[in-house]
Amino acid sequence: MGCLGIHVSRKMIGPNDSIGRKTFRLDAMRSTVSGFFEMGWQALALLVVTRYFDGTAFQKGLITSAFMAGLLLNPISVFYFGRSRIKAATLCGIIYFVNAVLLALAAVSNHVGFFLLVGFFGAAVMAQQTPLFLQIYSNNFASSKRGKLVSISMALGVLTSIPFAYYSGRLLDADLGFYRALYLAMAVASGVAAWLTLKIPSIPLLRHTSSNPFAHFLVAWKDRVFGAMLLMWMVLGIGNLSVFHLRIEYMSAAEYGIMASNRDVVICIVAIPSVVRMAMTPLWGYVFDRFNFFAVRAAANISFVLSIATFFYVETIIALYIASAFFGIALAGARVNWSLWVTKFAPLDQESNYMSVHGFLTGVRGVAAPFMGFYLIQVFSIQNTAAMSIGLILLSTLALIPISRMAKGGVNENSQH
Repeated sequence: MGCLGIHVSRKMIGPNDSIGRKTFRLDAMRSTVSGFFEMGWQALALLVVTRYFDGTAFQKGLITSAFMAGLLLNPISVFYFGRSRIKAATLCGIIYFVNAVLLALAAVSNHVGFFLLVGFFGAAVMAQQTPLFLQIYSNNFASSKRGKLVSISMALGVLTSIPFAYYSGRLLDADLGFYRALYLAMAVASGVAAWLTLKIPSIPLLRHTSSNPFAHFLVAWKDRVFGAMLLMWMVLGIGNLSVFHLRIEYMSAAEYGIMASNRDVVICIVAIPSVVRMAMTPLWGYVFDRFNFFAVRAAANISFVLSIATFFYVETIIALYIASAFFGIALAGARVNWSLWVTKFAPLDQESNYMSVHGFLTGVRGVAAPFMGFYLIQVFSIQNTAAMSIGLILLSTLALIPISRMAKGGVNENSQH
């Protein structure tokens, strides 16, 4: 029996056999297609709420925190996913189909309330995929290649998001009402992603022996290094996420004097970071596989510090373009680290449980931080808010030093894992 009453029994699948190759091929195609709708409940939704519906600060905070609110449900969804005995890839495919329907409903929305409803629900539903894909990757890819293979898929998704983001901005500059056509196109892409995902080899999540979906939260107390990392991540996340969505506010709100066009907003927030992220994600994947985890996490943190410090203290579009490149470097490192770090700590077959705890806490800060950010800029200047964010990220980086010592200079990764 594994800890917390979960039976540990699994045939490991490496990256070079037929199942591993099939998984990589299908996941790469899925990720490529998902690049067309990845921004649907993120940058594009915030732009529509801000400029088409003239949304309030609360409505902006609501749409930006939706995915994070969904992460709060990860412990519950993982619990019932395990009890359903449905394969992980099948569950992911169902989620994509639901997302397609909600994207289509957003396209016909005429009221900000309805748009927020389907947008919030859509992002929250998509958040339930996180522990499922982690389990698929952990089952189907060996640890020595996992970062590299997953990062390649991520980069392909970024590749397709770049032209879509650019032309989306141009269409919205011509007429904000074109958001309807964009959401319909994203709905079709989500349907295709669902079809591809259903073909990925997978097994059901292991059923938890406890009747309490929150029972595996005990691992944060039993595994001291994992618990300390969760605390570090909380400080980091609050600092980063409180200003994450203020980039659009800084570029588009009249009070800051930039008043960028929709095209420039999309280029800065999506296109440039996506280009850099596409180039840097495989490198971060290689680094994740080969180098000390704590050093890699510290480097990703410093990347965010640079991206914030170079963005909120400049006023020209060219300078913002350059700052957005630093943002892309940070996003690449953050995506790889956030998606895979628990595989460095979790025992065999418990990756989804560890990830659900991490996801839940990400949801806690993810829901609170955007509202915190929008509130802080009502009290302080946006530059002072950015300075507070930088301080928290630096604090979390320093916390990695005692945590690495607690882990005796490394992490206990199973050689078969």
